Amino acid sequence: MIILSILFLYYFTCKVLGSRFIREVIMRRKRSSFTTEFKTHVVLEALKGELSIPQLAIKYAITSKNILNWKQLFLDNAALAFEATDSTKSSKAELAKLKKENEKLASQLSSLASERDYAIEKLKDLAL
Repeated sequence: MIILSILFLYYFTCKVLGSRFIREVIMRRKRSSFTTEFKTHVVLEALKGELSIPQLAIKYAITSKNILNWKQLFLDNAALAFEATDSTKSSKAELAKLKKENEKLASQLSSLASERDYAIEKLKDLAL
């Protein structure tokens, strides 16, 4: 009985009131904010072309305009993925410097450990 009521309400809102009612419901919804990961996922799916933009909008319950805006922004900034920025260059230089320092400290540590072991052996020999 409840299922029939729900189906009737759905039919009534879709068929009798039409898309105007649906648009009003969508307009009343609270504005959503989406993560960059979600936007990227949707845009990549749009670029694959397996589903059309309206189908993706239905699938993810967002507007087609959002997908089109995200897609355009993604394509406009695609070249940035292949540019080496100053921060990337400086972080690579910093990483190389830290690796060199790490190797130096590791060799010092092994040297000190061997000296400690030698000193322990000499102390044991003196105690006997």
